[in-house]
Amino acid sequence: MVVERQYVVVDCPVCDGHGIVSFEDINSEERHLAGKIAVDVAVRHGVTIGDLYGPSRRKEVCTARYEAMYRLREEGMSLKVVGRILGGRDHSTVLHGIAQHCERNGLPVPPRNNGW
Repeated sequence: MVVERQYVVVDCPVCDGHGIVSFEDINSEERHLAGKIAVDVAVRHGVTIGDLYGPSRRKEVCTARYEAMYRLREEGMSLKVVGRILGGRDHSTVLHGIAQHCERNGLPVPPRNNGW
């Protein structure tokens, strides 16, 4: 089976035009990892990179975005950084997204106060 990957360059205020966030306080390793995770999640769910960073509230986009939040947080990124990477969202939005992802996939929701 051959999977054709399509990449969309987005004009987004929080990315450098290639789907990678360009904030000085987010190091290049985190940006690179975020880009890889975003592409993987977008391809898996059939959405664009722009959808992940954008304002869409369609179910398939939110499901993909929540998975990206979970995976970025699993890599040790702070809630603030995850939110900024995924369209400038608030840390509480990231917490909600992670909880939704865990609930939908039967994963235990990590406690909010243990540093995860």
